[in-house]
Amino acid sequence: MPKARQPHRIPGWTGWALAFAPAGWVTGTAVQIGQPALWGAGAYAALAAIGGVLAGVAWLARRGSGRTSLAALGLGAALLAFAVAGLRAGMMADNRIASALEGRDLLVTGVIDRMPARGADDWRFPLTVRQARLLEPSGRPGAAVRLPARVLVSWYAHGYGRANVGPDGADNAAEDESLAPSSPLVAGQRWRFALRLKAPHGNRNPHGFDTELWLWEQGVGATGYVRTGTKTGSVTPQLLAPASGHWIECARQWTRERIAAYSMAGDAAVQRRAGIVTALVTGEQSAITAEDWTLFRIAGVAHLVIISGLHITMFAWLASAALGGLWRWLARRSSPLRRNAALWLPAPVAARVGGFVCALLYALFSGWGV
Repeated sequence: MPKARQPHRIPGWTGWALAFAPAGWVTGTAVQIGQPALWGAGAYAALAAIGGVLAGVAWLARRGSGRTSLAALGLGAALLAFAVAGLRAGMMADNRIASALEGRDLLVTGVIDRMPARGADDWRFPLTVRQARLLEPSGRPGAAVRLPARVLVSWYAHGYGRANVGPDGADNAAEDESLAPSSPLVAGQRWRFALRLKAPHGNRNPHGFDTELWLWEQGVGATGYVRTGTKTGSVTPQLLAPASGHWIECARQWTRERIAAYSMAGDAAVQRRAGIVTALVTGEQSAITAEDWTLFRIAGVAHLVIISGLHITMFAWLASAALGGLWRWLARRSSPLRRNAALWLPAPVAARVGGFVCALLYALFSGWGV
């Protein structure tokens, strides 16, 4: 009697799976990005379910037909990635401000959810919207409206300028005088503003910075500015609640302010260097002057100022070396009456764990922009 054919097994299936799954995920994401139009949420949900079933079946059948299970795993990962990218794109598309609300005066209540960036004559910060209403010319709140969950707001100290042209073509700059806040803006504060918003957009500069894509990545569905002029009636910006929570962002802002206060005692060169130090420590780049950015671009080192994986890796390496040396020093200093730390956790392991934790904290403190 002939022997039954045994299924082909691949040695080290898990190792192959670690190659097939990411490859399928990248392929699915790339295919979705090339879609000319988004599908409905139901279609993406169905594809996600099929992809999850395929991946689960491939994992259960890994001890049987190796090649078939690997192919199913890659296809399942591709379908999952395609569906997740499509669902997120659809959610972001629905998060944009309605065209009927662009250029209208709105009374918005929200929380500053990131460290505000301070320019020469303005503040710029993302705002998590809690409530929004139309604002009547008399300054009275009108009907409730739906805004994107997150908007990017600018608060100008000396007016919005001639860029604010109304629907009738008239220049409303004189009516848009926007006084700066009397106290520094801090992440976690809850404010009520009169805002004028518009849909995010950027300039079509080939090979230049894609502002609209950056706003998309940040979850920003509208951009605008604070209005405190005569056209908003008696509405003035009002601080409803002090900063609460957001302790990482508050720590970043406190560090930035301390560096700025220290540099104020020096000359212009010291202040320019303080802007670079602020960018490397907190990830905030607004303090870097335009002259320095031009110099960095000409020298080809602009990427070194932006917090990247290189910075995180170097910080992790330095932290690992320092913690490993400290762990060995503690082991040498221990006495028979005290427990040796190196016997509980070897120095190389302590260095790796400590370096990872320090790198994670640095990534969080620098704004998680990696």
